[in-house]
Amino acid sequence: MCPRVLRNHGRLISEEDKSEYDVTFEFHVSSDKAPASGQANGQIIWGEVATADNTPLPEGIYTLQVSSGETLRVENIGLTGWRVVKKAGP
Repeated sequence: MCPRVLRNHGRLISEEDKSEYDVTFEFHVSSDKAPASGQANGQIIWGEVATADNTPLPEGIYTLQVSSGETLRVENIGLTGWRVVKKAGP
């Protein structure tokens, strides 16, 4: 199955020092299937986040406030890219 791609823009806020960035992002969502059963165990969500001027973003955990109203908790894991950790908030 091909992964779904989510593209949008939003506001990225560092959980460490509260730095804020206007960003665009692209996340790929695919099912994590157990090989024997063929049933999905969950989703893998990974991708890229970038500022308009390509300012380097430090590794760490961020809150991503998406322009559509969603809020995600994401992690910059360096050269391997970004991943959604879990939804932020209650």
